[in-house]
Amino acid sequence: MVLKKADNMNNNIPPLPVHWVYNQDILASEVAKHANPEFIPNSICPFYQIPTGKNSAYGDHLYVLLKSVVESRGFNENAYKEGLKAMFGPGSAFDYERPSSGGPAQGPYLHGSMKKFLQNLAQNQENTGDTGSTDADGVINSSVIVALYGGTPQMIPKLEAMVKVVQNTPICLKFALTGARLLEDLIKNGPNANAVENLKSLVDADMAQEISKAEDLKPHPHIVAAKKLGYACSLPGSFLGMLHCLLSATPGNFTESVRPTLLAGGDNCARAAMLGACLGAQVGIEGLPGDLLAQVERGEEVRALAQQLVDMRQA
Repeated sequence: MVLKKADNMNNNIPPLPVHWVYNQDILASEVAKHANPEFIPNSICPFYQIPTGKNSAYGDHLYVLLKSVVESRGFNENAYKEGLKAMFGPGSAFDYERPSSGGPAQGPYLHGSMKKFLQNLAQNQENTGDTGSTDADGVINSSVIVALYGGTPQMIPKLEAMVKVVQNTPICLKFALTGARLLEDLIKNGPNANAVENLKSLVDADMAQEISKAEDLKPHPHIVAAKKLGYACSLPGSFLGMLHCLLSATPGNFTESVRPTLLAGGDNCARAAMLGACLGAQVGIEGLPGDLLAQVERGEEVRALAQQLVDMRQA
């Protein structure tokens, strides 16, 4: 299997100015003022404030994994842990005092699972993963593992090892593997309008039933379906909401395909990251919106790292 398009799975649009807005009326009113809702100048996120174009914690986490895998010439658990500590730990941009009340934090948001990882790492625990996490980080990060190990017997053990570093829970492992199967299929077979239906044949019966929930809501507008499926951070809703958006996506138009899940609110950042990987795997580098990517933090560096990752696979 040739992973010729895997370099694009890490170029995801981060909808930070409108991240974690759960009042869809407020969100709609604000984005209506701007031609490009991806990069409105002022954040309306009620939880944290960072400059438009900077990565969310999801993006920073994915960047650490990508950089670690490229520099280590493969997934190296210790190198990955050290990279996470440098990005999120003491002395980092995430290490600042947050207000106990009275408005959003003026800086990046540190996820609960990453806090637990840092705590476990500081205590020299062998198993550093959060045993209570239900978030989609593992699904998002699966793109790096698939890009290098997809189609080989190493993919599943490497994926499980990667996820367990930060999220050591069955639900995170199961959905990360499901996301990896989806990406692997899209890279192997190219653009596929039946990718979500095909995914059901690659997973167990329980997961297939979950996937059907997204398919059943296909006739509904995405803003409605995302809320019904669960538009907060946790699984399965986050992953199923992404699948619903993918069902109606036009791979040839990356921006218009991602925008509906941005406008649905909630944890749109996680859904957009997963969706961006699926779309990028289908359209190739030429199908990505250069005008938007130019405004994303580390855009060119990530592009270069992703190309190195693909070169490692093809070597």
